[in-house]
Amino acid sequence: MPVNAKNLVSAAEAVLFSVGEPLELSKLSEVLSVDEETCRRTLLNLSASLDERSSGICLLRLGDKYQLSSRTERSEEHTAELQSRLHLVCR
Repeated sequence: MPVNAKNLVSAAEAVLFSVGEPLELSKLSEVLSVDEETCRRTLLNLSASLDERSSGICLLRLGDKYQLSSRTERSEEHTAELQSRLHLVCR
């Protein structure tokens, strides 16, 4: 498959999702086989894509590390709903 910006965004999203913890830019660029500047631009595109589609997921930057996370506003809503459902199941 030819490497293009869309493929890189999808690949970065998949890697960050599967790792599940903050990942250094240098490690992500190594996994994606691109230089750090290309990786940085890819992450900007990923973040913009998540925002544009109003995803419940966002890209966090923690120093030189990046991580996918649920959006705070969505997380609070879902936590309350899940706790309510769990309470009903456990009765």
